[in-house]
Amino acid sequence: MRSANPAQDVPDAMLLAILIRTGQKGSSAIDLANRLIRHFGSAANLVDATWQQIVAAKVPGVGKVAAVQLAAAFALVKRNVRTSYRSFACAIETSDDVVRQVQSVGADESQECTYALYLDAKRHLLCEPLIVSRGTVDQTFLHPRDIFRQAIRLGAVSVIVAHNHPSGDPTPSEEDIAETKRLIETGEVVGIPLDDHVVIGRNAHVSIMASIESASGRERNLV
Repeated sequence: MRSANPAQDVPDAMLLAILIRTGQKGSSAIDLANRLIRHFGSAANLVDATWQQIVAAKVPGVGKVAAVQLAAAFALVKRNVRTSYRSFACAIETSDDVVRQVQSVGADESQECTYALYLDAKRHLLCEPLIVSRGTVDQTFLHPRDIFRQAIRLGAVSVIVAHNHPSGDPTPSEEDIAETKRLIETGEVVGIPLDDHVVIGRNAHVSIMASIESASGRERNLV
C-alpha cells in the first residue's frame, strides 16, 4: 500500500538535498546532505542545530547563507509540529472524540478506510489518525500487524481503531466484530491494548467494544 504521505518514504539525505538545492564541483547536493548528517550524527540532531553550528561543520558548499536557510526551514517545521501536538491536547475519552479526530483528517466516505489512533498514557494522540488500510465500497483488507507495527514504533500505550461504512449504516458486520476480537487478542500479546473499534456511518457511529462488552454481560446474566 502506498504511503498516505509520499515524503515519509524519501530518505533523509534526499529531503535535505532538496533544501540545499545545489552541490559543488565533484559533490552533489545529496553528497553534501550526507556529510552534514554524518557530522551531526543523525538528521534529528541536524534539525536541532543552529545556523552557526551548521556553518561550524565546515561542509564545503554549505556556507552561511545555506546554513541560515536550513535553520529557518527546520525552525518552521518544529514550530508547526508543536502546533499540531497542541491540537492533540484533549484526551480521547469517548467514541464521539474518535469520530471528531477521524473527520479532522478528511475521512474519505466513498470507500471503506480503517484509521488507527495511537494514544499515550494520558490518552492523548501521539500523531494524527493514520490510515492503515483502504478497501472497496463495502470492505477493507486489514491485518493486525498493520495496526500494531506503528503502535510499537510510536511507543503507544493503547490503540483505537475506527473505520467508516460508505453505505451510511454504522451497524457492525460479523466480520467487523471478528476483526475486533483479533485485534484485542493481538494487543494482549504485544502489550498494547485495543481501547475501542468505532464504526462510523453517515449520521451515527457504533462502538464495537461496547457492543461486545454488552453482549458478554448478557451472556453472564443468562448463566
